[in-house]
Order: sequence, then C-alpha cells, then structure tokens
Amino acid sequence: NKLLKHERSDTHLDAASFDEEGSQMTARKRTCYSMVHMQSLEEQIIQLERMADFTDVAYYLFKHEVAHTTHFESLLSLATRLDGSGRLDKFCRSSPDNASYTSTTTVTELLDAVHLWLSTNIMKDVSSADFIAIMSDESTDIRTRNELSLCVRYVANGEAQERFICLQQLMSTEAVSVKDAIETVLLQFKIPSNRVYWMAFDGAANMSGRVNGVQAKLRNEMLTKAKYVHCRSH
Repeated sequence: NKLLKHERSDTHLDAASFDEEGSQMTARKRTCYSMVHMQSLEEQIIQLERMADFTDVAYYLFKHEVAHTTHFESLLSLATRLDGSGRLDKFCRSSPDNASYTSTTTVTELLDAVHLWLSTNIMKDVSSADFIAIMSDESTDIRTRNELSLCVRYVANGEAQERFICLQQLMSTEAVSVKDAIETVLLQFKIPSNRVYWMAFDGAANMSGRVNGVQAKLRNEMLTKAKYVHCRSH
C-alpha cells in the first residue's frame, strides 16, 4: 500500500517525468554531460592546433639558433598578423593573461619538448647499433663556465651517422669530474656501454692520460671495450 501511495504522489510523478525526458535527451545526445564533454573535446582540439602553431614558431627559432627567450613573443605576434584565417589572433585574444602561452617559460618548455623528441629518436637508432664511438670535448662559455659536449658516431643502414647528444656543465675540468659527467650522460641516454668500442678526446693530459686521464678511467670502470683515439685522427 505504501508503494502504491508513493507511485501516485507528485514526487514520484515528477521523478518519472524527469527520468523519461532524460532518456530522450540521452538518445539525442543532448544531456548536460554529453554537451560539456563534446565542448571540452572541441576545446582540446583547438588548444592542440594552436599549440602546434606556437611550436612551429618556436622551432623556427631553435633551428636557426635565434635567442628564443627574447624573440618568441615578437615572432608569434608576426605570425598572428600573417594568419589569414584569424584563428591564431582569436585564440590569443580570448586567452586569459595567465594562459597566453607567450612567456619565456612556455618557449623554454617547448625547447625541452623538442629536445626530448629529437633525443628519443636518436637514442632508438643508437641503441640498435652494433658499434658505437663517443666523442667529447671541453669548452668555456661566455660566462666562463666549463662545459662538455658529447657526440656519438655509429653505423646505421651501412652508413656512418654522427649525432650531437648534449652539452653538460662541468663542476671542474679534472679527469674525475669529466669522467663522471660522461658516465652520467651515457646512463641518462641509455647508451649501451658494452657496444662502445671507441672514445675520441683531445690530447690534453686530463683527457688522454694513460693512467689518470679520462680515457683510462672510463676504460677501467665503464667502457671496458673502448679504445682511445685522438679526436684529430677519428
């Protein structure tokens, strides 16, 4: 009797009506959830398309070695004016100040993303190579910081390939510090040490020394199969 009484109540009749209308809206894909979901999907696509445009602008600066932190916003502004569709301008105008994607933080993150993409593809080739050589040299930048550049050379599809891996800041130019930096890079990029057969450095004592040089320390600790070759003779 209580169930029958509830069935005839206004509360139940209203709930049944809402349920029926909700089923019809679901069939027509017009529920609040579906509309919000579809809208968010459209917004995601727009965001991805605009970020692709921003990445193209940033990549132009990276590839041509133009200072990205000082020229990104001005080049992006030029690209916006030249965009005939007006979509880039509309996106920039509608974006809130804290999500304009024109800051130095954004372009630096794009640089990191490009670096990750490039290095990942390079490492796939290197990891499948049977014979690998590493080449490294020290330098001092304009702020008098010691840095170490590292490259790899390997054979892919019958042809020698040479790839720049990274620039590593050095705490010191002593052999131990340089050796540790090279080992860190090899581990970071997962370069198989058992397939490194050559290492090419310059003739400086800290690099080429037979007892305490970088090449001697690496051969004793990590690159047991590698032979030292003077960089000029590589």
